[in-house]
Amino acid sequence: MKPKCTYIALFLLISISSILLSARKAETADTVVLLHGLGRTSRSMFYMQDMLSQAGYTVYNFDYESRKNEIAALVNGLKLYLET
Repeated sequence: MKPKCTYIALFLLISISSILLSARKAETADTVVLLHGLGRTSRSMFYMQDMLSQAGYTVYNFDYESRKNEIAALVNGLKLYLET
């Protein structure tokens, strides 16, 4: 992984972690947020979403245009998605 990609990945992980912590509710099941990779769609995560749901998790399968938007826009989109 190139250094620039590493920084982007770390930024995403930190941002997503803080979003998850603020979005999680004590009275609900454990929550999982699925994020597909570059050039993919949320459809690539359907199987995992189904399996996690069957196991009792609350699952959010966020779809985003990874090749068209900058990282900050993707993080903001995820934040809005989780808040609604």
